Amino acid sequence: MRNNLLTTLLFLLVLAFSAVAGSVFSSSPQGFGLKSYLVSVRGMGMGGTGLVNPDTVSLSFYTVSQWRFIKITRGMVGFQYNRQASEYQNIDFTTATGTFGGMALAIPMKRHQWVLGISLQPYSRADFRYVLTKPLGETTFNQSVLVDGNLSKAQLALIYSPHPRLGLSASAFYYFGNFREEFRFMFQDLEHNSDTYQIEYEVYGPGLGLSADYRLSHQFHFAGYVDFKPSLNNRQVINTTVLDTSLDLPGLESVPLQFGLGVQVLLSPQWRAALDFSHQDLKKTTVSAKANLDRWYHLGFGVEHLNGGRRAKKFLNKFDSRAGFSVSRLGYRFDNDPVYEYGFHLGLGIPFFAHINRLDLAFVGGWRGDKSANKARETFLRIDVSVSVGERWFRRLDR
Repeated sequence: MRNNLLTTLLFLLVLAFSAVAGSVFSSSPQGFGLKSYLVSVRGMGMGGTGLVNPDTVSLSFYTVSQWRFIKITRGMVGFQYNRQASEYQNIDFTTATGTFGGMALAIPMKRHQWVLGISLQPYSRADFRYVLTKPLGETTFNQSVLVDGNLSKAQLALIYSPHPRLGLSASAFYYFGNFREEFRFMFQDLEHNSDTYQIEYEVYGPGLGLSADYRLSHQFHFAGYVDFKPSLNNRQVINTTVLDTSLDLPGLESVPLQFGLGVQVLLSPQWRAALDFSHQDLKKTTVSAKANLDRWYHLGFGVEHLNGGRRAKKFLNKFDSRAGFSVSRLGYRFDNDPVYEYGFHLGLGIPFFAHINRLDLAFVGGWRGDKSANKARETFLRIDVSVSVGERWFRRLDR
């Protein structure tokens, strides 16, 4: 059992480390890609919310204090599909990628009071490349640009519930990843030499975080988290004949403090509404002015209709249905203007094995950027899938 679990975790670790996103807005030099923000697939179907998620089945990556509702050992694994249609510098192109969406494991040590948890999630991704043909006297040359890499976050959390209304958690993080920037100049004539400039950044280091949730009444539930600024190491490798390789170029120094707050309202026994807000000042990420970093935030609102349990007869009552809307500021400035993203969310929760486990699906469509303000615009489709399973089968759980 231990060998199988270790093999699985190592496999998922490799997937997380090699994941890509494929967005033009992840191409800023000496940045750290497009931020990947996912609380849970259940929450993603509700406008990218989920900070308040009193669920006995699925696990969230933020506000892990709510893992106190887990009754048995539970595991979750997720996957993600992204498709972007981009307009950039009068060029239209489409990219599509499938990536690892994260994993989590919760182990109750004392029911409804002490829980030990681990998780692994993508934190940011960069994957952008293009080739430009530029004039050079009476001839031309090709300039190839590549920006790729990712940052991931591993978490070890201890959750404590001193009272049925209150949950607390303390987490230790470990960030790791690498980024690569490559520029190739390919000349057709013999008077100029083709050359390549490449720099790689390897980033790793520990961090700490806290979260809490409080059920004010049967109808109102609040939750919040704060991830403190970690201590990161940055190692650079420069491969070029164009630039002095002894230069100490600015790179990713740290990940700034991030925090979020959420509220969920029980409208009826089967209807819930949620509102979330998360924020991070990415301008404090690097000393490089080239990255054009900015404030990042995510604001989401969503509703959920819960299934009617095992005895439900109507088709729509056999699964959870979700919908929502979100507005995000991506944390980059393109053409000296901030970039915004607008998303419309739909989601489904399909229980199986006597409602102990669940398959969650989230569909997000929308656009990011503006042609007049940013000289770039993308329409996107994102599909998130997660499977949550428990240690014991055929045991009914409270909702």
